[in-house]
Amino acid sequence: SCVRLVHKNSGKLLLVVSAHLMTASKDTKANEYVGEIRACQLKRMSEIVAMHMDERQHRAVDGVVVMGDFNTDIAERNILTGLLTSQLAWSKQNNLVEMK
Repeated sequence: SCVRLVHKNSGKLLLVVSAHLMTASKDTKANEYVGEIRACQLKRMSEIVAMHMDERQHRAVDGVVVMGDFNTDIAERNILTGLLTSQLAWSKQNNLVEMK
């Protein structure tokens, strides 16, 4: 979700974006692709921010605050940056599962 706030004195516009990305404990069937799901959620957030920065759509914001529960360890930079490999594909690449 997001909200656009206007500073009373300066008139500057701030976009505040809140997120709660998927957690691995909710749906075990989707756990195999939880990184991809989170990356899609982050991509959608970036699209929302870009829309609010586009003066052709409406007045562009002066600043952005993104906050929330990303359910992602900082070490999982591949998810945060969008360079993804599913857990299954990663396991196959590293010979951790038998490929048939």
